[in-house]
Amino acid sequence: MQHVLQSYPSHLVPILETVLFVVGLLVLFLWPDVSRRQADKLLASLASKAKSTWRVILAVGLLAGLGNAATTLIQGPPIPVVSDEWSYLLATDTFASGRITNPPSPHRALVGENTLGTPTYQSKYPPAQGSILAFGQRLGGHPVVGLWLSAALLAAAVTWCLQAWVGPQWAFLGGLLIAIRLGVGSYWNQSYWGGSVAAVGGALVYGAVRRLTVGEKPRIRDSLLLGFGLMVLANSRPFEGLLGSLPAAWMLASWFLRLSAPARRFATAKVVLPVASLLVVTVIGVGYYNWRVTGDPMKMPHLYYKEIYERPGEFVWERQPGAFSQHLAVERAAEGEGQAWWRFGLRNGWHRIWLVLFLVLSPALAVPLLFGLGTLRDRSLRPLALACVLVLLGHFASDQFYPHYSAPLTAPIWTLAMIVLAKAHDWRWRQRPVGAGLSLVALGLIAISCVVQVPAFRPDVDAPIRKRLEIQRDLEGRPGRHLVLGYRTVIYNYNPADLKGAGVLWAADMGTDENRRLFELLPDYELWWLEIYGRSVELHPLEPE
Repeated sequence: MQHVLQSYPSHLVPILETVLFVVGLLVLFLWPDVSRRQADKLLASLASKAKSTWRVILAVGLLAGLGNAATTLIQGPPIPVVSDEWSYLLATDTFASGRITNPPSPHRALVGENTLGTPTYQSKYPPAQGSILAFGQRLGGHPVVGLWLSAALLAAAVTWCLQAWVGPQWAFLGGLLIAIRLGVGSYWNQSYWGGSVAAVGGALVYGAVRRLTVGEKPRIRDSLLLGFGLMVLANSRPFEGLLGSLPAAWMLASWFLRLSAPARRFATAKVVLPVASLLVVTVIGVGYYNWRVTGDPMKMPHLYYKEIYERPGEFVWERQPGAFSQHLAVERAAEGEGQAWWRFGLRNGWHRIWLVLFLVLSPALAVPLLFGLGTLRDRSLRPLALACVLVLLGHFASDQFYPHYSAPLTAPIWTLAMIVLAKAHDWRWRQRPVGAGLSLVALGLIAISCVVQVPAFRPDVDAPIRKRLEIQRDLEGRPGRHLVLGYRTVIYNYNPADLKGAGVLWAADMGTDENRRLFELLPDYELWWLEIYGRSVELHPLEPE
């Protein structure tokens, strides 16, 4: 399982998608009339079923949620692999237990990467992802239920956004495609790493702002959804969420300034006050959460973590010559070391743009979008395009990157892609309707890719992380309490929120003196040593020195 490679579980998946896209194009050129007839039948069927907007939203939401649940029933729940997932699961366990944070860890060896051990024991990440997983855990007994909900909300929210910008049948088609592509067929909901929550926030913002600015009378419901979307972005992907929301703010401000004086008074009551109220609540809530976790309402856990563990900065101009473990300094060659920060950002930014386009949209939608940008002359679409540009430009400035960082632009970029796909239906080449079948190519490619790659999101049977979980279950079945110690570079020292009540704890080897101090803090624990050599994992009793 290699979703840590940023995009796909295997390099073979993008190759397969490229081949399928090329084959699809050949079919369109060889049999354009047949493709057009089948595409027209598909769109006519969708149009007949898209008359009830809320039924469409419910349908695509159920498709994504149940499809994600089916993968769990067949393959079992996702297994956390990267440290970010374990950190989110700590927040999940904390929130599901009814707490905002936990008492400080008695020793830093018990605290995994990307996790604060002091002044409280909690994830360094914003709380939105942990909250949806915690809701799923309380609802169904396992965080994976939160992933099912995330997938359903993602597909439903983007469909709702599309309905405000494109025709009902194209919104329906877009909802079906995103349910398969991102709801089921991506690491966003096949791991605990996140992505869908921020995408929901972006969809609410742009679906609401469109309805507020083009309708005859704005509704408080849409104003509240706009404010809630901003709240979600602030608590999931703050930096990218801010960049992606600026065009929506411009769009709303421009609309407000064009109104007559009586209409402005109405809009102030129906739009400005509800949105402003939710923004105030968001600021207070974020400050309170920061205060509970870090002791400072102005200090986000992410920034506090960077300070106390001396981690490299978030932006390319803050790059440091080495990388650091929160347990001990680990010098290793940094990518692009010795390179000017602006060269590093420029070189990586272009790669990241292609990565986002082809992961979020697939080649079948990304390529037509790139070729059809010139057809998007409607001025009302500029905020959508600007939102995408700002978020993508933000990736040039970020030192680290994974595709879910782009989640806030999901709804804007899918809206643009579906508008281009609708226009492409009439594209001709030498009087042949070669563009009409692109919707069929997109549906076929995304469905095949999903079926092929979803099984690869689970670790191999003999992967060390699976052995770790087996050891956890084995030790939980034994009497007494157990402490597993392992070398710092390979140990999975991730623990539950309640350290005092845990029957099994995992700790990083930090040297003789620190280990002895840890053993003195936990005198009633039976000690074990974990050896990992490649894929070989062995557990041995440990005698304290």
